Amino acid sequence: MPVETLRLRVASLDDAKRLYDWSVALSPDAPTPWGQPDWYEHLQWLELALGPTDQLIFVGEAIRTDQAIGAVRFDLIAPGRRSVNIVVAPEYRGRGWSRKLLQAGLDHFEDGTVLAQVDLADPAALALFVNAGFAPVSQTSARRLLSLTLKPET
Repeated sequence: MPVETLRLRVASLDDAKRLYDWSVALSPDAPTPWGQPDWYEHLQWLELALGPTDQLIFVGEAIRTDQAIGAVRFDLIAPGRRSVNIVVAPEYRGRGWSRKLLQAGLDHFEDGTVLAQVDLADPAALALFVNAGFAPVSQTSARRLLSLTLKPET
């Protein structure tokens, strides 16, 4: 049995600054799936996302240290269909935490389909989802995005 190294908790407004910093580190001048690059717009986005909505945001914490590692977000896009986005704190990138965040998040859902969009210029992200069992379903050439899907075992 594998040793648990990560636990998820539902995000709160107390996480606003860390989610903002993590998303800005991904793309300093552009909107990301984690909100807008402007602090006040990000805060407004997060307040709405944490309210009664079809979004569920988890923050992953290392069990040994209680340190926030990253976050995984699921958006309900249609009945039984969710999209997934992951962000990892810059100091923890490249250490396998994305895989743990994704798996821990997926463990919260017993049914339905999960969709991910991956930039084709990001082979690590593509490998993350393919190794988790996602399969390509479509590609957008203009934005160089590949859509992948994970369907539960039946």
